[in-house]
Formats: sequence, structure tokens, C-alpha cells
Amino acid sequence: LRVMNADSCFSNITKFIIVYNSPAANFTSTAPVCFGDSICFTDQSQHNATSIVSWLWNFGDGQTSILEDPCHMYTTPGTYNVTLVVTNDRGCVDNITQSVQVYYNPIADFSYDADCDFIVRFTDESIHNATSITNWNWNFGDGSGTSTQQNPTYTYPGPGIYNAQLVVTNNNGCTDTIVSTVVVPEMPVAEFTADTACEGQPTQFTDLSYSNSSPLISWVWAFGDGDSSFVQNPTHVYASSGIYSVTLTVMNADSCDHTITHNIRVLNSPEAIFSSNAPVCDGDSVCFTDQSIHNASSITSWLWSFGDGQTSTEQNPCHLYTIFGTYNVTLIVTNNLGCSNDTTMSIEVWPNPIADFSYDADCDYFVSFIDESIHNATSMTSWNWNFGDGAGSSNLQNPTYTYSSSGIYNVTLIVINDIGCTDTLTLPVVVPEMPVANFIADTACEGTPTQFTDLSFSNSSPLISWNWNFGDGGTSTIQNPTHVYAISGTYPVTLTVMSADSCFHDTTINILVLNSPEATFSFTDPVCDGDSMCFTDQSIHNASSITDWLW
Repeated sequence: LRVMNADSCFSNITKFIIVYNSPAANFTSTAPVCFGDSICFTDQSQHNATSIVSWLWNFGDGQTSILEDPCHMYTTPGTYNVTLVVTNDRGCVDNITQSVQVYYNPIADFSYDADCDFIVRFTDESIHNATSITNWNWNFGDGSGTSTQQNPTYTYPGPGIYNAQLVVTNNNGCTDTIVSTVVVPEMPVAEFTADTACEGQPTQFTDLSYSNSSPLISWVWAFGDGDSSFVQNPTHVYASSGIYSVTLTVMNADSCDHTITHNIRVLNSPEAIFSSNAPVCDGDSVCFTDQSIHNASSITSWLWSFGDGQTSTEQNPCHLYTIFGTYNVTLIVTNNLGCSNDTTMSIEVWPNPIADFSYDADCDYFVSFIDESIHNATSMTSWNWNFGDGAGSSNLQNPTYTYSSSGIYNVTLIVINDIGCTDTLTLPVVVPEMPVANFIADTACEGTPTQFTDLSFSNSSPLISWNWNFGDGGTSTIQNPTHVYAISGTYPVTLTVMSADSCFHDTTINILVLNSPEATFSFTDPVCDGDSMCFTDQSIHNASSITDWLW
């Protein structure tokens, strides 16, 4: 080393330097690997001294290691630059960088198509993520079936759910595995029953089919007479008796179907027929007569519905309706084969006429009757009267009748309308009796009140009015009046009475009005206190004598 200053003066020194050999960095690895596998690195460096004392690995994904021979798992497939820095015991350093490859794994996948006869066709749908898939290993999950074909077909021993496995390997040697459930469907079993089939009546078909692998989704019925149905449990009406081949085809959700056919015998139904005595009048029973044809051995049951909520199981019942009107009567008959038939007929219960009448009774026992009946048809055709006295009757609509005496009579009217229905009404008829007018009077004296006392009576109804005529122009409507006659003499007094039946009666009695005495007297002149005063009667009797004095 020579150094020189500004004055051009210089100096030299010489020393010996030892240059050591640097290490030679090098490594190997297990790359390339498949994603999910670790890459193991092996240090191959030359220390060129005594030894390597440190290693620093950079794996190219942000991760490092100071191990001599590390292993590292990458989280993502790809190419990575891996650098190794080594230092020997002389402190000399060297590094080396190599590229390593982490391959993509294939993606195992498959689909399948399962037939109802347990044959399954598998279709490989894997993604190689390289150049190609080179190997397929299938395990069909039933403990025995395997295959190395890409798209194998396998027949399972029976229906069920199997865990099928596919392992695929691509051309880089990377693998992937998938396990998926495979449903091997079972053929459904079609079966059904039918109720007793009778011509003209609904036959109930009941589905008994089942499917163990998936639900049933459709039912197709062919009833053997050209008709069909898609209902699970249909009803069907056969028009004629006979034997019909009924077919049911069922299909489950796996599109597996099965068909069964049964012969159904359609029996003869009876013919429901009946008659009745209708129309009838209200209050009369309707009697029904069964005339059904059994078309077998016999009719075994009858069910009548009378249209008013009432029923009967008799063969030939009678029924009394509580209200007139039109009723739909239904008869259901069943023969010994179990077949039924029904028929409905309208019957009419006619309303009865409503018997009614009024009357007007005179006080001479003469009664006029007025028919007020309601025919409830077109017209009234007959009237039959019984006047209730054991003798009188009539068939006139509005008769008159004279009773032999007053009284209360039970009069009966029977009416018949033009449809032959009748009604009867009995009413009490009051035939009034004439009242009897009578009275008495106290001794009548001119100028003084005379008391009149009513003695009238009425047997049929109460008296309600009294009319007095006192013969001197005076009158009164009081039952028991008083009257003052101004002058003596004989007066015809008339009393007219009326009963509540408006019957009148009068009577006239001559009343003698007597002369009244003329009262007068005299008396002595006034006297002193303590002396008596004497009175002298000087009255005029105007009769024979004065009989009484009251001072």
C-alpha cells in the first residue's frame, strides 16, 4: 500500500492476505410433487473449509427455514424459485436458486344413471388439471364391485344406497378421490282392491301399491270398459254387469313403473221401484209399497228417506207428515249380492181446508150462520152443519136456523174442498133469551119523591140499560130512580130494559099518585118565661084522616 500527501511525500507498506475458498452451495429436492404433498430438500453444498455452519432456505412463497434438510408444503400449486444460502466455518458464503414445481391435482367427479333393474351406468366427469387422466379406480361400495374403466356399468345385487368411490390419476401422477352416494332404485309393486262392483253404482278402487326406494308419483287406471283415471283411489260406475280386466300402473319418483291386472266381476243391481197412495190430505198417512226388482235372489234391505228428515227400514212403511207440502221420497234397496239401487219420487200432501164460521143470533131464537172457511184448494164443494140441538142440520153454505129455546149449543161445521180434504170445527153458539122487565114503586104522593125499584132479570146475558118513562113527561136511565109527581093522579110508568145480547123488553104499570095532606096549625099568644105555649093542628087530610104528626 503506498500513500502520498499534498507535498508529494509518500510511504509504502506490504502485508500478506489469505483468501479462503468459499463454499459451493447446492441442493436437491423431491420436486416436482402434487399439491398436498411436501417437497423435501437435501443440502448438497461443498464447504471448501472445515464445515458448513449455517443454512438459510427461502422457499419462494414467503416461507423460510434454517434447517439443513427441510421439508416444506406449499398451499397453492405452481412454480417456486427456492434459494439456499450456506456459510462455512471460515465465514464464507454462497447461494444457489432452483425452480421447483407443485402440480395441480385432478378433480375427481362422476354422475350415474340407475335403472330399475339395478343396472347403473357411471360417467366420469373428472378434470385432469394436466394433460390427461391416465388411471381410474372404481369401488362400487357393495363390498365386491370394482373397475378401472373410465365409464363402467355395474349391476348391483339389489336396491339400496351405496357409497361409490372413484380415484383418478393424471399424467403428472397426481390423484384425487371422491365418494358419492348412489341410489339404486327398487321397482314399485302395483296392487289394489275393489269394493263389491254393482252395475250402475260407484265402485271404490283402493290402491295398495308401494315403493321402497322413492315415493309413488303416478297412478294410471284402465277399468276395462274404455274408461280410465289418474286418481290414486278412484271410483268408477260400470253401466253393465260382467267381468272386466282392470289394470293399474304405478310409477315412483325414480321413474320405475309396475303394472298389475285383476278381473273385476260387476254384479247385477236391483231396480228400486215403489208406489204410494199419495196424494193425501194433511193428517192422513202416506203408505208406500215396495215394487223393486231384486235381479238376484232377493232384496235384503230397504232404506226409505221421506224427505222430512225421517227414515224407515220397513219394506212397506206408512208415514204421517206433520206439515203439508211436496216431498222427495227416496228408496234405497240392496239385494243379497250387496248391490244397491235408489229411486226418488215426489209425493204431495195436500193442505186441508180450514173450517170457520160466524153467526148472528136474534132474540127470537133465530140464528143466521155465515161460512168463513178457507178452501186451500180451488173451491169448497161441501158444507155439513149440525146445529147442536139434536134435530137441526143443513148442507147449505150459509144456513139460518130457528132454535126452540135459548141456550148454548155446540154447532159443528164439516167442510170438504174440491180435492177431497176435510176439516171440522165445533163452536159454542149462544142463543139469547128475551129479558123480563118488571119493577115496583113506593106509595106515590104528589110533591114528594117516589122510589122506583127495578125487578127485571135476564137469563142469557146481563142487563146493560134501563129506560124509564114516568108518564108525566119525565124519564130516567138509572136502574132504580126516584121521581116527584107534581099532581096526584094515575100515571102509566113504562120500563124498557136491554140485555148484553141487545134483546129488549118493556113493561108498563099504572102508578096512583095520591093527594098529600095540607099541614097547618095555630098556637096561643106569647106567654112569659116559664108558661107553656099550646099548639093546635089545623091540617087538611085530603083523605080519610091524619094518622101521624111529627112536631
